[in-house]
Amino acid sequence: MARLDYVTQTDKDISVTFSDMPKDPALVFVNTTNGRHTPSKSTLLKDGGTGSGSVPIEPSLFGASCLLVQTRDAQPQFIAQTIVFYIHAPGRGGKE
Repeated sequence: MARLDYVTQTDKDISVTFSDMPKDPALVFVNTTNGRHTPSKSTLLKDGGTGSGSVPIEPSLFGASCLLVQTRDAQPQFIAQTIVFYIHAPGRGGKE
């Protein structure tokens, strides 16, 4: 069973570990307040498998969010997601 685990974050990226990932799934930021999906430009999961790394935070994001991994099909299927974390708006400082 595929896993994507939140480890920590900075103002610029989210550190994650992952395991049993298929090759090249879609990695998406989900705002858990309004449901907005923002695709990540990260290639961290390109080769699939098991590993760790950082996912850059897309500049327009803020608020309660999680990272979602899904298939790239016309009707994407769930693969895994992180716990909810908080992205602070630029210039407001702080981190969870």
